[in-house]
Amino acid sequence: MNTFNKKSGFTFIEVIIAIIIIGITAACLASSVPSAFITTRKTETLTKTSVLASKYLETIKSNLAYKSEYDLAVEGTNPPIELTPEFTDDNYYSVSTEITDLQTATIDGSTVATLKEIDITYKKTGDSKILANLSTIIARPR
Repeated sequence: MNTFNKKSGFTFIEVIIAIIIIGITAACLASSVPSAFITTRKTETLTKTSVLASKYLETIKSNLAYKSEYDLAVEGTNPPIELTPEFTDDNYYSVSTEITDLQTATIDGSTVATLKEIDITYKKTGDSKILANLSTIIARPR
């Protein structure tokens, strides 16, 4: 009478190969985790900077909607809007603003700018890398 002794389970070699495959996969995943954190941090910084720059630009635009404020914003100067910690994330960012007169006209005997470009640049304080740069063109209110 023949009896077959069938062994069930995995051989030692199969177990070792499975452990090696799992180890290689884990090593690949572990090496990508730090870069994922760095990418997430950069994305958060750029998003926050863009939101602050947009908020500041919208504040400038709304203030320059008045003729008296518009005329105070002279080319080569900062706009007549206070740069509060709200716009700089408590001075974490440095902000530079540039006003350029694109078009002028003579109104009541005086030459005034009728079209201005406002450029805003956000950088991390102490760093030279530009994080956000927004610009808009504003016409003189009537």
